[in-house]
Amino acid sequence: MPPAASIGLANGTSGGAVVFAGSTVLIALLALVVTGIPFLTLMGVVGAACVLVAVLVAITLTPALLSLLGMRVLSRRARARIGHPGHAQTTPRPIRTRRAVLGGALAIVALLAIAVPALSMRLGLPDGSAQAQDSSSYRAYETVAQEFGAGRNGALLVTASLPHAASKADLTTTEAGIVDTLMAQDHVAGVAPIGVNGARDFIAFQVVPTGDRRASRPSSSCTPCATTCRSAPGSASTSQARRAATSTSRRSWPASCRPISRSWSGSR
Repeated sequence: MPPAASIGLANGTSGGAVVFAGSTVLIALLALVVTGIPFLTLMGVVGAACVLVAVLVAITLTPALLSLLGMRVLSRRARARIGHPGHAQTTPRPIRTRRAVLGGALAIVALLAIAVPALSMRLGLPDGSAQAQDSSSYRAYETVAQEFGAGRNGALLVTASLPHAASKADLTTTEAGIVDTLMAQDHVAGVAPIGVNGARDFIAFQVVPTGDRRASRPSSSCTPCATTCRSAPGSASTSQARRAATSTSRRSWPASCRPISRSWSGSR
């Protein structure tokens, strides 16, 4: 087959697979725009642009370079074998069913073995523990963990949606009732209200999970703390908070937990 025809055939077969795989990655990266977080949006768009350039290079620049190089892309030994009887195309033979099943089973076992560490994988943004050990960020992270417990480095942002707006007179008591509810949950070391919206029907709290002072990673206590916060029942000591507790007694209190951001921690 002439080199030009070989290049076209390869670009029409393997090139199609490259375009399909690249399109899948593009969709996945551009989906980060849906999060509405500027940092993740920028990261997804830049990553998608890099993948798009790689796909275009694979289906345009690579065939062009191959056409310019021609047979010189092959080694001298490979070029010498062209036209040799041993270089003739071999007749494909079907693989045995037993061998195919055995190979598939071995591949599945190998993939499962490789995926075992994913069962203990913890996701999240990097914190001070990911910095260099001689950096001030790492030393501050370790000092806080040793003096105040590992949970202090993994504070959570808990948001509570009230069924009715709280009055100015009852707002503090309503916050205190929700704080008491959160403090009664397991794996919670401290709770503090940090903000309320203008309608006074949405309140944010900073929750510090429990953690061993000898440990430097709060991840082991953040997960159960977030779970208990999400399922915390309504509690109140005022009429406004009592209505919130009655409204949520049939279901879990609508709270959402995630690692607290630096903007929240700095606004206290």
